[in-house]
Amino acid sequence: MLKFKKLMAVMLVGLITLTGCGNKKNSLSVEETVKKMGNNMKELSSFKVDLDAGLKAKNGDDDIDFSISANADVDLKNQNLKLKLAYKGMGQDANMDVYFNIDKENNKITVYFKETDGQWKAQEINLDELTGQLSGNVQFSLSGISDLSKASDYLVKLLDSEKVKQVDPDKENYNYEMNITGSDISNYVDEIVKLIPNSDDESIKSSIAMIKAFLNNIKESINIKVSFTKGDYYLSNLSIDVKDFANELIKSIVAMSGQEMDITLSRADAKLTISDFNKVGDVVIPEEAKENAVNTAKKDAASDSAYGLRKAAQLYYMTKLLDDTYFDATTFICDGTKCSIGSEKLEIDGTIPEKGTISIDEDGKVTGSVTINGFSCNIPNSGEVKCQ
Repeated sequence: MLKFKKLMAVMLVGLITLTGCGNKKNSLSVEETVKKMGNNMKELSSFKVDLDAGLKAKNGDDDIDFSISANADVDLKNQNLKLKLAYKGMGQDANMDVYFNIDKENNKITVYFKETDGQWKAQEINLDELTGQLSGNVQFSLSGISDLSKASDYLVKLLDSEKVKQVDPDKENYNYEMNITGSDISNYVDEIVKLIPNSDDESIKSSIAMIKAFLNNIKESINIKVSFTKGDYYLSNLSIDVKDFANELIKSIVAMSGQEMDITLSRADAKLTISDFNKVGDVVIPEEAKENAVNTAKKDAASDSAYGLRKAAQLYYMTKLLDDTYFDATTFICDGTKCSIGSEKLEIDGTIPEKGTISIDEDGKVTGSVTINGFSCNIPNSGEVKCQ
């Protein structure tokens, strides 16, 4: 019996020791932890991301309830991403499958998405062009985005070491928490303003000064929680709750406007969870998505050309009326090189139909049936042009 008691005592001490070791706080500073995270995560080949965000509010007798969730497989090796997106509320309820292909060499992203009609579409985002549209101060680079060691510099700035508290760790993560007040956000405004074109304009400066003064009066805070995995220091959780801050902000704006409104938020938060580091398989963009996207793009281009053809016929009619108030009904025949009748032809912007006709009656009504890019397009006098 005594041996059994000794054995139990040894096991209990061992269990307490192991539990204590597992819950030790991180000895690294916030800056060191984030830097380590950046350096380690840039070596990752894959991971999963889950997002849960929502907004619930009451405006008098009206309820607002909006939620969004997303699950992504990130394949950095092949530069592909698979996203399942669901959102509900504000009159919408939808689920979408989205694929992203990242082309770092040409600094562009191609997005493949399935619309509600089941058709795949593709949209190309050229980040060089986006940079030019915004401001010379903003540089979008896929190489920079993918270099998480650089991205960690921005997280260090956000996680002000004086405000960050290291809370009790769990079995797998080191956990941190911070609260950002209106005054803290006011201090970040100057950095954000640098991204705005013509930020030196006096009217913009005046508006920014007013915004900063307004923020300084907000006492409620935004709560941010961040977790890093033990050992590898991967970013595993990031959550933000702006409910209390937003409620005070709304009340202040309403009071300043002099209007009578009663808006109260019961939820305004988002949580990002990152997991399965280096465990996600290859993400392959479905051939159906690629083929359908190309086909849809050709179909859309055919529709655009058909609209252009109708416009050209309408312009032809109006031009002829300048010479003679009487107009004879006319039908143009298209052959892939031109749409004409005798020596007369239409001036067309876009693809010239391979075949078909476009007619103009005595009153200028335009109708047509043509083939463009292999699609049969029906052209009414007004309204939607349909290509099949």
